Amino acid sequence: MFNKEAALESLLFVAGDEGLNVQEITSLLEMTPLEVHHLITTMRKAYEEDQSTGITLIETRKRYQLATKKVCRYYQKICYFSLFS
Repeated sequence: MFNKEAALESLLFVAGDEGLNVQEITSLLEMTPLEVHHLITTMRKAYEEDQSTGITLIETRKRYQLATKKVCRYYQKICYFSLFS
């Protein structure tokens, strides 16, 4: 048996900015839509409560993706400007 949280996290990482919708996640992880919604809710809460990670799980246009927490965007900007200026 696999860890569903780890599996979804890796799928969202690979999906990047495109993210995944519930139907895609349901198909890839062989779960029901209700199970997927519960998993997403659990993961979102865990990311928000974990101060040791700069990652969060967001929903945009009914698609889910990993993103940088707002509190860490300063470092994201530093990286961007050091690479592209």
